[in-house]
Amino acid sequence: MIYWIVLALLGFTPYQGVSVYPTPQIRETECLVTTCFTDEGAYEVTVENTGDEWDIINIFTENVLAPYFTTEVSDEFGDPLPDTDGDGNPDTDTLQAGQSLVVLADVTPGDMLAFGTTDTCFFTVVSA
Repeated sequence: MIYWIVLALLGFTPYQGVSVYPTPQIRETECLVTTCFTDEGAYEVTVENTGDEWDIINIFTENVLAPYFTTEVSDEFGDPLPDTDGDGNPDTDTLQAGQSLVVLADVTPGDMLAFGTTDTCFFTVVSA
C-alpha cells in the first residue's frame, strides 16, 4: 500500500530574520515506513538566519493527522537536533548572521490508514 504524505513547510517568526526553504514538498511512502527509507529520502529543509546577528532558531513540527502520522527532525547527518536554549524544543544551535542549517524531517505513517490517506505536516521555525 502506498500512502501520500504532504509536508507543507511554513516559516514563521515574530520578526524578519529567519527563512525556510523549499516549500512545499510532497512524498509518498508505505504504511509504517518513514520517509527516510523511500527512494527520495527524508524531506530536506534549509533553515537560514537572515538577520544581522547570531540567533538560535527553534524548530516545531505538527502533523494534521497526528498520531496517525508522526514527524522527527534531525541534522543533515541524521543526528538529533540539540536543545541549546533549554526550552524543551529542538533548535539549530547558534547560527551566525547569514548562516544556514539543513534539517531532515522524517515523516512516518501509522498502521491504521486507508489507502491514499494524505497528511500535512507544518514545519515552523521561531527565533529564540
